[in-house]
Amino acid sequence: MATLADGGVAWLIAAVVLALAELAVPGVYLIFIAAAAALTGLGALLLPDLGVAGQLAAFVGWSLATVLIGRRWYRDFPVASADPLLNDRVARLIGEVVT
Repeated sequence: MATLADGGVAWLIAAVVLALAELAVPGVYLIFIAAAAALTGLGALLLPDLGVAGQLAAFVGWSLATVLIGRRWYRDFPVASADPLLNDRVARLIGEVVT
């Protein structure tokens, strides 16, 4: 049975905390880092002899992979918006008359 001292359980707890932070502050893409932490935690549970350096290396690798997959996903499938120029102040002024 896993205890709190195990690295895998700590990574899984970190994944849950990051996922909850993504729910609290949407739009910061923490979900991909949470997925990387979860994958690292599963790897640490499956390979109990994996040291801290190996876990950190796995986390960095999974983080890069999930962020790149997420960037590609959002590029290929953009989120539709009722006001696509909401955060682009310059683009909102095109065609407007200003004094």
